[in-house]
This record gives sequence, structure tokens and C-alpha cells, in this order.
Amino acid sequence: PTQPRIGLMKLDVEGGELAVLQGASGLLAGGCVPNIVFEEHALAQSVVVPHLSGLGYRMYAIHVGLLRPRLVPLAARGQGARGTNFLATLDADEALRRFERLGYRALAKRACGKPKRSSGAR
Repeated sequence: PTQPRIGLMKLDVEGGELAVLQGASGLLAGGCVPNIVFEEHALAQSVVVPHLSGLGYRMYAIHVGLLRPRLVPLAARGQGARGTNFLATLDADEALRRFERLGYRALAKRACGKPKRSSGAR
């Protein structure tokens, strides 16, 4: 059977991330989940980062900015910082392009192919 394509997986399970990722191993190994957002408080001890890196994901810290969020490569950020959100992606070029061009709108439904609401609808 064909596996579904899930554009974005958001993990917020307070320490249960590895169990969730192991449960989704078929989808992840098949490339069906190109983007995963997760929170990590102790990056140096993270089990999520090496697990996803081993599946071909590239890691970025999501830095909150005034005009837009910025993606910062994990290698440029260092392993010592804590308490931030991360993006693991299989398509780094696309992720960087989306965040550069769209800013916070990169996270909007219409950025994922949903129709834009007409200006008269509120």
C-alpha cells in the first residue's frame, strides 16, 4: 500500500520524542515526513538529533526574529544552547527558501498548498 505524505510533523511530547519517532519509523524511512519540528531543552544529550540525522534529516534551530523566524544550521549554533525549537528537514533548500521568502507565513496553511481565503471573508 502507498504511504501518506505528511508535510510537517510537530513533536511536543516532553521526553517521548524518540518513542514517537520509532513508532513512525516506516514513514520516516520512506521519506514521507519531510519536515519535523521539535523542542529540545538539553541539546547536548539529545537522542532525537542523532536519530533524525541518521535518517538523512538536516537540523536547524528556529530563531524567533521580529520580522520572521530564521533557520540557523545546528552546526553554526553549537550543541551547548538549551530550550529552543528545531526543524529537521529532508529538503534544506526548500525549508530555507520558504522561511526566507515567507517569514512567519511559512507556517500558514496556505503555504502548504491550501487555498488562500478571499479578502472579503473574515
